[in-house]
Amino acid sequence: MMAKSYDYIYEGSTSDANKQDGKRGDEDFFPPAGCFKYAFKVPIGTWLDRDNGWPVAYHGTAEAAVEGIIKKGLLINGGAATPPHGAACGRGIYASQTLDRALGHAEAFKLSFHGNVKVVFLVRVRPGSMSKHCGGKVWVVDDEENVRVVAMLVVPV
Repeated sequence: MMAKSYDYIYEGSTSDANKQDGKRGDEDFFPPAGCFKYAFKVPIGTWLDRDNGWPVAYHGTAEAAVEGIIKKGLLINGGAATPPHGAACGRGIYASQTLDRALGHAEAFKLSFHGNVKVVFLVRVRPGSMSKHCGGKVWVVDDEENVRVVAMLVVPV
């Protein structure tokens, strides 16, 4: 399930997370500064390619949803009939290109070995599968097959 050799500590503070660092796929990439990355084992393929792969996005969540996302990936409405927090931009999986936007949707909780944290999932999104809202800051993907969870980011708060 985990791929420890890809775990990483992104230096800096979360205020640095809005600094673009090249592209992933055809989209700008904003590294998740100030985070601990715990990588998952995922199938290796061209979708992970730095230049031509799927773009990186972030999905913030509540503590109660973390285990389900680790086990099943991201599901529309969290697998429920209705979305737990509404669907202002339509039905789908919500993600953001920037960490700060995703952190706004994550809930803080205490994690024994990190203290108070928020959890955000680093995902890859199939190019062209997302609709963009709020000036492109919010991505909505209407097919679960078009979002792949790559890592869990733990952000001290």
